[in-house]
Amino acid sequence: MIAWIAKTKDLIKDRPWGSALAVLLLGYAGALLFDAWLCDDAYITFRVVDNVIHGFGPVYNIGERVQAYTNPLMMMVMSALSFVTREVYFTALVLSIAASFSAVAILALKVARTRVAAVAALAVLVFSTSFVSYSTSGLENCLIFLLAALFFWVYVSSERYSAPTLFILTGLFALSLVNRMDTALLLAPALGLAYLRNDDVSWPRLFGSFIAGLTPFLAWEAFSVVYYGFPFPNTAYAKLFTGIPATEYIIRGLTYYKMSFFQDSMVLAGIFAGGAAILWARRAKTLVPLVGVALYLAYIVNIGGDFMRGRMFTAPLFVTMLLLVAITSEEWAARHVRTESLVLGTLVLLLATNLTGLFYEGMSWNSYNPYGVLDDKRIYYQDTNLPLNLKLHPLERSQRVLAGLEYKESGMSPVVDATIGLRGYYAGPEIHVVDPLALADGLLARLPAINNPTWRVGHVWRYIPDGYLDTIRTGRNVIADPGVAEYYDKLTIVIKGPLWSSERWREIVAINRGDYDYLIDRGHYRFEVEEQYDPDSF
Repeated sequence: MIAWIAKTKDLIKDRPWGSALAVLLLGYAGALLFDAWLCDDAYITFRVVDNVIHGFGPVYNIGERVQAYTNPLMMMVMSALSFVTREVYFTALVLSIAASFSAVAILALKVARTRVAAVAALAVLVFSTSFVSYSTSGLENCLIFLLAALFFWVYVSSERYSAPTLFILTGLFALSLVNRMDTALLLAPALGLAYLRNDDVSWPRLFGSFIAGLTPFLAWEAFSVVYYGFPFPNTAYAKLFTGIPATEYIIRGLTYYKMSFFQDSMVLAGIFAGGAAILWARRAKTLVPLVGVALYLAYIVNIGGDFMRGRMFTAPLFVTMLLLVAITSEEWAARHVRTESLVLGTLVLLLATNLTGLFYEGMSWNSYNPYGVLDDKRIYYQDTNLPLNLKLHPLERSQRVLAGLEYKESGMSPVVDATIGLRGYYAGPEIHVVDPLALADGLLARLPAINNPTWRVGHVWRYIPDGYLDTIRTGRNVIADPGVAEYYDKLTIVIKGPLWSSERWREIVAINRGDYDYLIDRGHYRFEVEEQYDPDSF
């Protein structure tokens, strides 16, 4: 990052656009340093990281091979770094700051074909509160940005693609999938176009480049099936395989658009205005990847959005800006557009979004949060902000941290808690946390969500079957429901049994095929039970 900042000296000499670009890069660096924070969900991954570096394996609860995180690459990078540093707070922030700044610097200095376009794109990114906020946070967004920047740096550098170049593009694509699987939607159209525009590469070499480049993802999927028994993270089953009708997810997704626009209209205005400019330029090399952005925007609606306002839009925003700056001044001229018009359009966007911000200010914080779509940063910023912790150390006094330490000191296990990030991390590995939201629980993730018209995305409650807590405490299956008890016996073989036993592999195949789904009375656990715990108590 320091090396990137040093290069701004050369930019300052290039007036006026080089100077403006340098100011925006330095402004973004300052925003990263002073705005840096971590969210509670990041600590779910950090508890897994802590277990890895202490020899317990990539698990949330010791003894249960359940993938409680969606970001394997982030988990692995954090594990490697934390093995050296022996802590996660500063390690995660340094990683996030370095990766995010590098991504933006690559956009501005390597991908951009004109200084003017780079200035316009950076202005959009720097003035998007969502993009700046989730450049840190401890989530995988920083690596999404870095890998996308590297991918499009290689992508825009050629018109025809050799086998080695296609291998590199596919490798970056595969790493993105390991980091977060749904980024395939963003990058796949560009990768497909690159293969179509190959430099007279034979079909066997094309296939070889694709398979070799995809190795990181294939290797991860093989590990996931062997170790966890499933191809997808447990969080996917917990959040999406809920029994909730698709129409309700779509309603939440549209609400997510609305709430994200209220809080940070720049993130959506940047995507749609940038997309319109790319469409106007009519260049296949940037038009085809824009299909990936459209697919991702539709995907956000389909999955119900998120509970963190703006977060899901940061990746498509960044990819849109990468595509925008990849258009040359000659291509703009061919469409009778002066590149300076991009800056003028950006200024109009900034003014318009500021007016929207004034409207939103009256309900800023979290007083208005339909379906629980919150400004997550507002909740955790005071406890986890970097400058505050360098001086005042508020994280040490956080109620969530203190609650986790109380779990640890009590030694009582298992505990039921729906806020499993900071509390779970500070409770320590010896405390088994049962999560009624099912993110870290293999059995509960296979139960349907309790029917609740006001359910919140990412926070759908499951009923904890009678006897389940005693089963965890004693190691003896005393679950009262005979169907769930039998299902748990099958699941236990997968998540606790010897990795290579033939019995385990039979059960892996059977459970993934849904052979035992009949054992769970989905109607009962969805409609005939009520929430056992008060959400406000966590």
